[in-house]
Amino acid sequence: DLFKKCSNILIATNKLKVDIEGVFKKLEEKGINEKDLKKILELTLEYNVNLYKVIIDTFGQDKKTRSAIKEILSEIDAVFNDYDKFKEEELKVF
Repeated sequence: DLFKKCSNILIATNKLKVDIEGVFKKLEEKGINEKDLKKILELTLEYNVNLYKVIIDTFGQDKKTRSAIKEILSEIDAVFNDYDKFKEEELKVF
């Protein structure tokens, strides 16, 4: 049973990786590359600022881009929420 749960966690982690890579690809299509995103993340952590707000303010100059970015950020939240739910269910053994 423990082996099965660990295997499921590994599968979920790999799915998370694939989903996040897909999100990065969508962000790049909107002109936000991973390097810029990492810089923004570091600064938001250093100054305790909301990452999503900074991304939207920085890259969402027009309505269409702003809307697309909000949609992508919602996808990011959904991916992590799904992963967290799965992890909680699978780790009840511990």
